[in-house]
Amino acid sequence: MSAAPPTDAVLPQSNGLFVLTNTTGVRLSGLTLTEATWLLDRDGFVQAQAGCIVKGPAGSDGGFDKWVCMPGSVEVHRGRGCSFDNNAFTRLGAAGIALVGGSQANAVTGSLFYDISGTAVSIGDIASYNETDLDNHDADNTISDCTVRDVAREYLGACGITAFYSRGTMVEHNEVFHVP
Repeated sequence: MSAAPPTDAVLPQSNGLFVLTNTTGVRLSGLTLTEATWLLDRDGFVQAQAGCIVKGPAGSDGGFDKWVCMPGSVEVHRGRGCSFDNNAFTRLGAAGIALVGGSQANAVTGSLFYDISGTAVSIGDIASYNETDLDNHDADNTISDCTVRDVAREYLGACGITAFYSRGTMVEHNEVFHVP
């Protein structure tokens, strides 16, 4: 006897929810951010670590062209002083939120992250280790008082909260459980 097909299935149509670029002082509070997917390109998915994937063909030395970070369903590029508080991030196909590209002094507080295919929160970038211009650093961002559960559900190499090359990052008073 086979199970009845689902009657309440949702197929996300959005590849991410939104991107904030060169934004200062934006505040998102009390929202439920949900139902986004992640469409991989022709290179597919080759797991590296911490939600990063390997892109491009293998070189003659056996290495690959580059590593890239999983995108955020909500992405902040060069955001300054933005706050995301008391939000729920759920049923997302990539990372929940990514603070990248010189994002500074942003805060994610009191939010719930669950049922996410990849990382809940990602700060910084794997390729910014040699950035010399301090204005382009991801710096002084805070993740606090959040609940992170049942994330990295499809991409088992992802983390609950990831901080790559970022300075002054504060990750405090979060509850993280049911992650691989």
